[in-house]
Amino acid sequence: MIEFKRAALIGGCLSLALALVSACSPGSAEDGQTHLAQIESKGVIRVGIGISPPYSLKDAPGNLTGFDPELLALLAADLGVKVEYVESSYTTIIAGLQAGKYDMVSSLQARPERQSAVDFVKPYTQNGAVFLVPQSRNDLNTLADFDKSNVVLACLQGGAQCLTAKRSVPNAKRREVASAGSGVPELVSEVVSGRSTALMVENVIVRAILQRYPEFKAVPDDGVGVDPVGVGWSVQKGGDPSLRNRLDEFITKRSEDGTIQKLIDKWFTPEHSL
Repeated sequence: MIEFKRAALIGGCLSLALALVSACSPGSAEDGQTHLAQIESKGVIRVGIGISPPYSLKDAPGNLTGFDPELLALLAADLGVKVEYVESSYTTIIAGLQAGKYDMVSSLQARPERQSAVDFVKPYTQNGAVFLVPQSRNDLNTLADFDKSNVVLACLQGGAQCLTAKRSVPNAKRREVASAGSGVPELVSEVVSGRSTALMVENVIVRAILQRYPEFKAVPDDGVGVDPVGVGWSVQKGGDPSLRNRLDEFITKRSEDGTIQKLIDKWFTPEHSL
């Protein structure tokens, strides 16, 4: 009898814990409302965002700006709500979404490791990884040249380039560098100081980096990069699909009417990339 009561108590506690987790989830229903209906009812959509020029950056007064904030402003207007930004590092941004701290996350590369943790919306750009090395390194010209144990790659902690390095050049060592900004100066310093052999960045900012640091070269220098994947917004995995469906519709509409291409042309420039 005691064991039965103990089992019942444990079962009850587990049920309560699961109920509490469900209640904290932004995708859970409140009074029968879908997640999208909750957002519209509250008049606010909470967005987890990190600093990643040109997708998101800060202007001189410290306000968020860039491709994502401008596109999100259009989304908010479509939904009839306001955007509430929750700033995060890329090390913890997915965990914050899973914990219900926000309704969605701004631009992320849809790497397999991330696809297993969140649901991605239709992508609007593609990013690949590029190695930047000093022009003097004539021995580093192909992907195979970097896949060696004596190569040390500097990449942003929590960033997609570290994931690409782990998968594409598994024999190379990685130095994951923390940064509250774009991270480019810190990554460049890694190579200049000799702590790292090369730095890894997204293809979309290579042109800007090479203009500022002409002593470096890009590998590959094809404008695409290694292992290119789609970039897009994301929501909690599984559960109520109402928000993801609405975001897919919005991205499709803004792709077809040319809005997204106009934003790419505006923001994906050297002056907005570092």
